[in-house]
Amino acid sequence: VEDYERRMCPEVYEEIQTPVSPVEAIAWAMDKQGLKQKDLCPYIGSEPLVSAVMKGTRALSKSMIVRLHEGLGIAYEDLLSHEAAKTTYRKVAML
Repeated sequence: VEDYERRMCPEVYEEIQTPVSPVEAIAWAMDKQGLKQKDLCPYIGSEPLVSAVMKGTRALSKSMIVRLHEGLGIAYEDLLSHEAAKTTYRKVAML
């Protein structure tokens, strides 16, 4: 089925496979539920904090992610920053 979808509808298949950012996921849920930014205060915090998150200048905390998932039904994997999810390693000097 996946091969068929890839051949028959490549633009849709690529869109489905492209991960969304947490801000895009929140904006999609807001649009779907007819919410405004101020409606996110119970899930994120104060209006300035909501604004900073939606502008991308402030990352979501673990508690924000849980509240957004439980309150708005946004999948955890969509709320996790893909950059933050990457494991990074640093070299440690061996003595």
